[in-house]
Amino acid sequence: AIPTSLNTLDIVGFFGIYLCLYIGKVLVKIKDKSIAGNVERLIAFFGQASFTIMALHFVLLRIIDIIYSNYAPGGSMEAYLEIPVAYSSTLWPVYLIVGLGVPSSVHLVFSRAKQKI
Repeated sequence: AIPTSLNTLDIVGFFGIYLCLYIGKVLVKIKDKSIAGNVERLIAFFGQASFTIMALHFVLLRIIDIIYSNYAPGGSMEAYLEIPVAYSSTLWPVYLIVGLGVPSSVHLVFSRAKQKI
């Protein structure tokens, strides 16, 4: 029997950990070292920027929802009340690009500025 304290978040967390381990195993086996090196550097950068990403991504996603709710023909403020995002079926590429890109850029700018000081 499955314990009652086991919820969906635990299952998703388990599969997320397994997915990360599998990606690491695949990276080790890639024959073309230039591709593997670039992917490793990208993953390492996202790992270093993870705190900044976690700190900013929710705020940025909510800003996207506000903009879409106010200016898009299919947007409504009632949909904005959904958490964590209101328009996941239509705006997921925007959420992905902005949610990772902007915080990563902020991290890059501040880390380079810190090195200059």
